[in-house]
Amino acid sequence: MARSPQKADVVRHILVGVACLLMGWLGVMQGIRIPIVSDASYGLHALGHLLTWFLPDVYRAMMGSLFQVLIPLGFAGYFLLFHRDLVGVSLMLGWTGLSAGETAAYIADATARTMVIGPGHLDHDWAIALTALDRLAAADELAWIVQAAALVCIFVGIGTAALGVVRVLMEQESASRPDAYLIRKPAYGRVEYDEWARSQSVDRVPPSPSADQ
Repeated sequence: MARSPQKADVVRHILVGVACLLMGWLGVMQGIRIPIVSDASYGLHALGHLLTWFLPDVYRAMMGSLFQVLIPLGFAGYFLLFHRDLVGVSLMLGWTGLSAGETAAYIADATARTMVIGPGHLDHDWAIALTALDRLAAADELAWIVQAAALVCIFVGIGTAALGVVRVLMEQESASRPDAYLIRKPAYGRVEYDEWARSQSVDRVPPSPSADQ
């Protein structure tokens, strides 16, 4: 039996909500690298460095992390403003949260400099940036702020998926009401229609008698 479009939409929202939950729990809280999604984040990170080659080193070092967080967030805004696609919004918010969580771990490692986030990426971006800004001692505080922002994105992504489920169910209920009315209302010209019409006018004022009566 073919699945109805409404049920398919509900399943899609639920799956995306579960994906956001997994990205939050595994990627943000546990620090586990998630294949494909983390690879895409690193691709955006490398693109950020490439497109800002003309900036001073301190700013170019931060652009990789900013690109990998802001581009998925921009996609979430695009799906929301131009398509009203809550599935896309939820998925992009989950990706944003995962990228922000990875960035938070990278910032916290600025003092130890043990993380290598990708092949050939030997310089530690946030060690360079925070040292140049004389803020290396504040690495943990900055990492905590970014971590909190990552969790906010994850929770909003899950909430958006839940909102999508509610919206689909409400649309399904509102669409079923006219059908139910048409089923209850008999066709015009049948005896049942006269009985139905009389039942609808029970509480109405009876018409005045005609002149010839």
